[in-house]
Amino acid sequence: DLDGVVARAMSLINICLWDLRAQAHDEPLWSTLGGTARALRLLVVEGYSLPGESDDQFAHRLASRARETGCDLKIEAASYSDPRQLLRRLELLRELSGDDIRIVVDMAFSWNNLEQASEAEGLWRHLGISWIEDPFPRDQLELTTRLHNLVKTPLGAADEVTRPSDLLGLIEQGGIDVVRIDTHAIGGISRAALVAECARAAGLPTSLHTHPEVHEHCALAWGSDHVE
Repeated sequence: DLDGVVARAMSLINICLWDLRAQAHDEPLWSTLGGTARALRLLVVEGYSLPGESDDQFAHRLASRARETGCDLKIEAASYSDPRQLLRRLELLRELSGDDIRIVVDMAFSWNNLEQASEAEGLWRHLGISWIEDPFPRDQLELTTRLHNLVKTPLGAADEVTRPSDLLGLIEQGGIDVVRIDTHAIGGISRAALVAECARAAGLPTSLHTHPEVHEHCALAWGSDHVE
């Protein structure tokens, strides 16, 4: 497999070629990819802390955002040195928003060991978190599989993975619940489509990483129910 910056460079070339193909057929990319037009949910990465913001202000800001837009929320969690502060904010947010929105907690590869990860997950388990995202760095995916066997909250991972074999290994080992895919990292749309097909065969949902100008088309073609 191509890896690192080489895989990312090839990703951009592949995406451009798919776009040219769609233009040549005078159709949207999702149609070229075999998709159909349908409604998609929005997953908004809104949960960054603001300087001087209290826990109540944080929760009200995000709940208002969800009400105004009807979107689901992803909370950036890597910057919290105290997991209990994050717990307070998540509890307040859930109280304000009810069960109508999905909440994703993005650890952004920041956990260092299984004990730290399982302890934090235990604090949030009762809040109905849709998934905990990227608990460990992309070169420690075996820890994600081990964590999956320890916790009850679903895990999503691998949006920075550049080798499809790494992500396919996670799927085959039953190490994740939500398959995160980034066409800009994993080798382009062609390779990402193969991963998405394997995820479908395993009965796992896919979640596409940022770049909505590309990934909305992929979501329509690959069965994802939202765009980030």
